[in-house]
Amino acid sequence: MKEGKLYKYIIINKDDKEIVMKDSYRAIAEFINLIYTEDTISHTTVSMRLKNNNYFHYEGLIIKELIWR
Repeated sequence: MKEGKLYKYIIINKDDKEIVMKDSYRAIAEFINLIYTEDTISHTTVSMRLKNNNYFHYEGLIIKELIWR
């Protein structure tokens, strides 16, 4: 497996243009909860939002599922 395919999701911070790649719903939720400590999100909610669409907005973040071919 190529190293790049280890990452399944990308998180883009619209405010400071930072890009972070994650490999699981739980890792996404943990990252979001570190930034937004007062309004937390669960990995189940992340899963549901990404299954409805390949991306979603959360506060100042864009979370997108990566599609590898």
